[in-house]
Amino acid sequence: MIALTLLACSDPTLPTSPDVQPDIVLVLTSGLREDTVPGGATAQLIEATGVPPGLRFTAAYSQTVQPYIAMGSLLTGHYPSAIPLCSPPVRADPDLPEPFCVALPPEKPTMAEVLSLYGYRTAMITVDAGTLTPLARGFQEIISVGGGTLETAWSDATRAASGWWSASEGHPRLLVVAGQLHTKTLEGAGSVAHTTMAMTEAEQADYLSQNPWFNERISDTMRWPIVTEASRELVREAYEDTAQRVGAQVKGLLGELAWHRPRWTVLTALHGLTLGEDTGCRSPEQLRVNSHIVLLDRTLRVPLLVYGPTPAAHTERVEAPVELVDLMPTFTALAGAVPPAGLPGVDLRAPADPGGVAYSEFGDMLSLRHRGTMLTFRSQVHGITSADPRLTARLLQSAPISLTGETSRRMTPGRTNYYEYLMHEVVGDPLQVSALPVGEDSARFMEMVAMLLERRSGLAAPPTSSLSWEDVQDLRQEGALHYW
Repeated sequence: MIALTLLACSDPTLPTSPDVQPDIVLVLTSGLREDTVPGGATAQLIEATGVPPGLRFTAAYSQTVQPYIAMGSLLTGHYPSAIPLCSPPVRADPDLPEPFCVALPPEKPTMAEVLSLYGYRTAMITVDAGTLTPLARGFQEIISVGGGTLETAWSDATRAASGWWSASEGHPRLLVVAGQLHTKTLEGAGSVAHTTMAMTEAEQADYLSQNPWFNERISDTMRWPIVTEASRELVREAYEDTAQRVGAQVKGLLGELAWHRPRWTVLTALHGLTLGEDTGCRSPEQLRVNSHIVLLDRTLRVPLLVYGPTPAAHTERVEAPVELVDLMPTFTALAGAVPPAGLPGVDLRAPADPGGVAYSEFGDMLSLRHRGTMLTFRSQVHGITSADPRLTARLLQSAPISLTGETSRRMTPGRTNYYEYLMHEVVGDPLQVSALPVGEDSARFMEMVAMLLERRSGLAAPPTSSLSWEDVQDLRQEGALHYW
């Protein structure tokens, strides 16, 4: 019976009773990327949960690939630089305070703070993801579990969730459970892919002969980064096995949450992973197995599964681009709450806009998907955070003059026009193998760049008007923030 009712697969078009605020459950399985082939890891996770979703968004995008920043963006409903938010420095100096952008600013309320004003009890549980807890501002209960096997950690999370859920009976509840796809099996497969199953010297030479430009990206002291097809298959099998195991744990967790009011459940992830594929960017040496440090379709496009309060006869697939910042306006609408002003997202229950965009940022990179096309921009400014105003300056200097009104473009010696941009048709080419031509003779490129400029200078713009000179210098701590 639990298996049949754990998610209450539903028709999300049915309205919640206006007199009853629903329970809301958000489960994050970070590292899980949306399937681009039938029967992938997301499909296997869904099967393991026992019930299909009412809505499945197949083009949902996280706003960054860094989990700390992605979580802050999701919880506030704002783009990372507009918050602005960066993660704790990699090489923090204990004698110096953390950069101001590590903490969420008070003028950017979280969904827990907003829903608490409307009577909600709120809790966040992290599963082997305790580094996210500084972002849990406004949650009345914050619980971190982890250690041991995947099953042990999720079992601890289930007990904690069940206890808090029962204690909060009689009130509408917001529960966020933040876990990830990470097991020793998956980690071991990645290690094997780069060591015992690494390319031979002959295979490396063959790769370089087919990709001579890669000689500029690799040095004699660098471990060879490209893996074999057999390695990718090994990793894929470990990845799908991990997704099945996590799905089984999610089933158990949600099955323990008894409910007597309407409940909405959302499953998604803060980022995806690259599983050994070396396509989609000009720096494949950065695409090690299980990494997510480059803006790619496969590291940004995540599952977004919505289960409403009443059973649905089938899963409705939505192929238009949506964003994780859409969760804040969706949850506030469900709760009957007034959302914070200036949110870029929309209620996911409304008909999806086929002309909508999905915007993401990280370090010196920006990306934008519109319809089936993805444009990525990489400014080649090493070590900065995307909240740094210099990234906007580089975008303006690199864009077509006809779009910016600039009198000159900044060109790197030896680089072709618009080298900073790559464009792919990601519906038919999700691994971004074949780049589309870019330039002022491409109407699609010009349209995409114009939209990227508009988003970066508008809803996603860093709040430069309120940043002091000291704040800007704080952002420019080369090596301290380093892409975060």
